[in-house]
Amino acid sequence: FKTLNESYQKTKDRQIAGKVDIKYNFTITKQVNGFLKFGGKYRYKDRSFDKDVYTGDYMLSSGQKVKDAILKAFPWMQKITPLGSSLLPYLLFYNPNFDHQNFLNGEYHMGPVGNIDLMHQILKVIKSVENPSLETYVKNDFYSKREDYSGNEYLYAGYLMSEINFGKHIKFIPGVRYEKNKTLYTGARGDARLPFPNQHYEYHDTTMTRINEYFLPMIHLKLSPWDWVNVKFAYTKTLSRPDFNLITPRIDILRGVVIWNNYMLRPERSENFDLYFTFHENHIGLFSVGGFTKKIKDMIFWQDKRVILDPAEYDLPDNTDKYYIYTQKNNQYDAKVWGVELDWQTNFWYLPSFLKGLILNVNYTYIHSEAKYPRTVVNKKFDRKTFSYIYTNVDTFYTGPLQFQPDNVINIQLGYDYKDFSARVSMLYQSKIFQASNFWHELSTYNDPYWRWDLSVKQKLPWYGLQVFCNVNNISGEKEVTVNYGSQNPTNIQHYGMTIDFGVRVKL
Repeated sequence: FKTLNESYQKTKDRQIAGKVDIKYNFTITKQVNGFLKFGGKYRYKDRSFDKDVYTGDYMLSSGQKVKDAILKAFPWMQKITPLGSSLLPYLLFYNPNFDHQNFLNGEYHMGPVGNIDLMHQILKVIKSVENPSLETYVKNDFYSKREDYSGNEYLYAGYLMSEINFGKHIKFIPGVRYEKNKTLYTGARGDARLPFPNQHYEYHDTTMTRINEYFLPMIHLKLSPWDWVNVKFAYTKTLSRPDFNLITPRIDILRGVVIWNNYMLRPERSENFDLYFTFHENHIGLFSVGGFTKKIKDMIFWQDKRVILDPAEYDLPDNTDKYYIYTQKNNQYDAKVWGVELDWQTNFWYLPSFLKGLILNVNYTYIHSEAKYPRTVVNKKFDRKTFSYIYTNVDTFYTGPLQFQPDNVINIQLGYDYKDFSARVSMLYQSKIFQASNFWHELSTYNDPYWRWDLSVKQKLPWYGLQVFCNVNNISGEKEVTVNYGSQNPTNIQHYGMTIDFGVRVKL
């Protein structure tokens, strides 16, 4: 029994929002009609996070009184560990009845698990020890303050759009959206190099204001030259804002290292083009084929470590010169994505007898992506004249796929409907997904290809609108496995297993 860590976290989040939409229908001629629509939205958020961490280190000398207090409170432990012993073995605290069952299919050896109920009792004993010291049970000031934050967000948005129909063959939808986002977050900026930061962390709260605003146009055009053919084109601009944890103005100055939150991160912006052709016919069903491209600006990424050459650039004290800094940045290089999609939805109503209840849905997507990932190399050269090292940051980049994008996605659903009975078997396949980039390709990671099967069945009963249903998810118990390129060893496994939902639904 070496150390104890106990933490409490409290998060508050409140949101107030309101919006208005106004629509006006118009008719210019018999062939030209549509509507004009505009509106606005306001959203206010305030959120805060408070963390308290308590620690104890019982390998140090003053931890002995805690050990003695535990042995006195639980006399049966003295048969294994006498009073005055310098160590409390884990044998005292584990649960011998815990069964790992077939966790992760038994592929990995799992160690003993602690007795949680007993540990809660022991925690009460530790808290009752008089005159606690740093090595017994005290609040850790550093870990209790560094992540705390509070802040407000304001979103102002408005839009104007129209739908114009030129007869039955052309539909045109232009529009534009305006968004303004203002954030005010307060975070801790502290120096953990000073003596005993766990007892007294030197920091000051800092509030930073961040404002950005964007116009986001869009155009949709639908052409229907024949009743059985549709052509759809879309041009849109969209954005994704950074996680609020990244824009709190937090700074941790450690020995030789600075962790610096970049509170001025810009949203990621995407310019999108889509072109789809849709064909529908009674025997074929609905068949679509199309393509899409995206150009993504200001992608957010964790920057390689850099050496601080000018502390004032980061609002840091002069004595952090030549420290390494870790932070986030917006990528100066655009990322590109393009792909094609095929979709077929049909039922076999024309087949004889019970076969006419068959339903088939097939969707296939191919995605190609490319991103330039900035890389910084820190060069260090010894200057014989000044007898000191001269540091430089050399910025370059390497190319790789976009993170979290599979190359191939396939969805297949086979169903059957007969009167009040309905059943669906579905399959999802994703090819390997690039997870984490690295200049050294062998250190990159990806997700293994993923297959998943699901089953859904429902039957309507002839009484009171009753319906019974059963959903079986992940029939084969597929795992999500992240693998290292170089070693091919797994770095992360998420095992969900199979789940079954069975129930009765009443429609009133």
